[in-house]
Amino acid sequence: MLPIFNAVKDYLSEVPDAVDANKLRYYYSELIACVFSFLVHFILLIVFLSLQITPLYIYNIFSLSIFATAFVFVKKGNFKLSYYLMGFEFTTHQALCVILIGWDSGMQFWLITMCVGVLLVSENKKIGTPISIMLAIEYIVLDVYFRNATPFYFISPGHLSLMYYATLISAFCSVLLILFYYEFLVHKFEKELEVEHQKSDKLLHNILPAPIAKRLKECNKNLTDGFTETSILFADIVGFTHMSQKSSPDEIVGFLNDVFSSFDDLTEKYNLEKIKTIGDAYMVVSGIPVYTKEHAELIAQMALDMSAVACTISDLQGTPLKIRIGINSGPVTAGVIGKKKFIYDLWGDSVNLASRMESHGIAGEIQVTQSTYELLKDKYQFCARGEIDVKSKGKLTTYLLKGKIGH
Repeated sequence: MLPIFNAVKDYLSEVPDAVDANKLRYYYSELIACVFSFLVHFILLIVFLSLQITPLYIYNIFSLSIFATAFVFVKKGNFKLSYYLMGFEFTTHQALCVILIGWDSGMQFWLITMCVGVLLVSENKKIGTPISIMLAIEYIVLDVYFRNATPFYFISPGHLSLMYYATLISAFCSVLLILFYYEFLVHKFEKELEVEHQKSDKLLHNILPAPIAKRLKECNKNLTDGFTETSILFADIVGFTHMSQKSSPDEIVGFLNDVFSSFDDLTEKYNLEKIKTIGDAYMVVSGIPVYTKEHAELIAQMALDMSAVACTISDLQGTPLKIRIGINSGPVTAGVIGKKKFIYDLWGDSVNLASRMESHGIAGEIQVTQSTYELLKDKYQFCARGEIDVKSKGKLTTYLLKGKIGH
């Protein structure tokens, strides 16, 4: 008996490949409906057999075969055929019962139960809604034409009264169970939807600043803002191309992940906004999307800590690591553009100049423009580099950031 029991349990618990996660609730709803209907009709078979109402107990044998077949269709993921089979059985069986043994048998109440069940938990509303309407119409027709009609089979008043109240109570309880089950499904999927919503929000906030992500969800269009006071930092790993030629792909990615993850921690520490990484280059900005008057100080401290992190990683991994950093302060345009794989990006001459400070910088040094120097000269130590020839800009005076005054 145990192997048979285990085989049945495995068969019932196995979900067919045709049923995806979105259809699981319909799958289980129909399985429950098939099993419950089979049990009810088995009881009715015994009742009608004991009352010697031949057409009805013969029809109940037919009903049992219908629900067994519908169960097989559900297990194969074919919900539509199971709906049609059970819909046919519900409409014909209740009508036959009312006509043969009378309205006072109460069998018509099952039409209401089935109407509610099909309407609430049907997988396809284009199928479930017409079936529910058909069941409701059938109830009205039976009420109009057979409430006071003489039944074909006589049942004693005691048996008839017992059948009426038993059917009424069981049908009413079934409606309550269906409603509770529906409420359970709604609550369950609302929680799952909330979890997925939180995941999507978290993913969006990893891509975009939180205020920008909120605005983008609300207006669903390209967002652009102008900021007059910002500081932009570009950093690049010196000699990375040569380093990558001697390493495996896994080693390269692991190395970059260690470095950039450490930089990400610093952006959170100083409440800065990471814009993007391009290859072995890292870009971060201070003062947007929320303005802060300490934007230059925060970016300077970020740069100093990045240099310290590079030294620490170099010592731990035994890999020579130097980064070249460039900083500029000034106005920028920021926004989100595109439809796919969009990012929050910056544009403007201030951005280009910050990039030039990095590309024209010195390995292991932090080079800043005159505008950044003017904002920081009272709090940070600098070494004047003098004039350098900057592409597309000509001769510019730049400075090397060395540390904070008093440290």
